[in-house]
Amino acid sequence: MDIARVVFIATVFSTFFVLSILWYAQFSAYPQFKWIPEQDFIAVHKKYVNNLWVSTYGPIILNLVSTFLLIFFLPGHIPMFFALLLNVLNLLGVLFTFGLAVPVHVRIDREEKYT
Repeated sequence: MDIARVVFIATVFSTFFVLSILWYAQFSAYPQFKWIPEQDFIAVHKKYVNNLWVSTYGPIILNLVSTFLLIFFLPGHIPMFFALLLNVLNLLGVLFTFGLAVPVHVRIDREEKYT
């Protein structure tokens, strides 16, 4: 198997994996935060945020790397437009995640209150 095919397969799988993580966080994990008693929320939130590097940020970084590499190691039958579009879409997903969710986590940690 050549490097272009490996990069392509890694990009496809990592994209679906990251999208699944983000979907789960937005529509399952975050809505359940409302059921955490207020006196326990800060401790639970700190544990949750500490686990984000392994569960979310790491896969996002690997996805961005594989998507970027796809530009240089693109299988011949796949148009360059696909690789560029995938880079833009994955980057937008990261910008929205880090632009919307991360500031909320930082604010909760800084203020140490559930708001």
